[in-house]
Amino acid sequence: MTPSQKTIVIIEVVLIVIGGILLVMPGKKVDLQPLWQEFEATNTEYNRLSVMSYRIVVQNMKPVQVKYNTIIEKFNSKKPVYNEIVVLVEQYKKDLKNLAELVDIYEPLLREYQESKGKLSQFINTNSALIEKSESLAGQVESSKSNFEMLNEKLQSASTLEELTFIKEKLASELGRINSLESLAENEASRIKAEEQAALAAKKKTTTPIVKKTVTPPKPVEIPVEKPKVEEPKGKTAPAKLMYKAMPDYPDNIKEMGFGGLVKIKVTVTADGRPKDPKIIRSSGNDRLDANSLRSSKECTFEPAYDNGQKIESEFIIEYEFKAY
Repeated sequence: MTPSQKTIVIIEVVLIVIGGILLVMPGKKVDLQPLWQEFEATNTEYNRLSVMSYRIVVQNMKPVQVKYNTIIEKFNSKKPVYNEIVVLVEQYKKDLKNLAELVDIYEPLLREYQESKGKLSQFINTNSALIEKSESLAGQVESSKSNFEMLNEKLQSASTLEELTFIKEKLASELGRINSLESLAENEASRIKAEEQAALAAKKKTTTPIVKKTVTPPKPVEIPVEKPKVEEPKGKTAPAKLMYKAMPDYPDNIKEMGFGGLVKIKVTVTADGRPKDPKIIRSSGNDRLDANSLRSSKECTFEPAYDNGQKIESEFIIEYEFKAY
């Protein structure tokens, strides 16, 4: 109940009380007409003021209602975005939880990887000299085989007894060199295998870590090979020909990690069939593979290019392709 309504009720109660008092008073005649007229006037004024108050309230409520509706519309328009934010926050919480679980799993794997990486680096550093010596020994064996094949071809085309005798002597010398190098390689491989088996047996018997010693193979015996002087027919013109292609090492760990590609190396072939000034014109993307290819290109042998019967220097491109697993 509003204050105005309370005032009207009080006035009505007062008039009723006064009317009742006057009615019960004996010997007196009371004229209630003025009071009733005053009450009606007061009631009319009250109704007029009530209508005015209502209109004022309605007028003032209109902008408030407009603002309220605007706020409701904005809220409704932003509600989907808010819902998306709530969903994203929940997903973010789940992702954080999953990430924490992955970190718990990944940390021991990372430590194990670091330990394995350290062991691998130590093994490579310890055995780098052995690997280089083994590669050199294998290269010499292949080179001797290539020279043996080339001398055998020359033997088939020899035209004089002196040439036959000279080539046969060189073949016998080269064959002896091949047998010597192969025997040396087999002995070295057997020795390394025996040491590895002994180290493995010792490791099983005790928990004390075994430090693998660096095994330095004996230096290969270099046997100078003199190429037979065979006169080439005059007027011959031909490019350089690759007679022996030394193959680079392709480590298993690099292959398993997926590193590979094509390496192209440009060399200058001298007049005596030797490569010089090797340059990488296309890289595989791996420094180790590029270095191995560059080293192997120096061990290749060529038949030099000819220009009108004269041996000349020329350029030749050697390609090595590494295919990963």
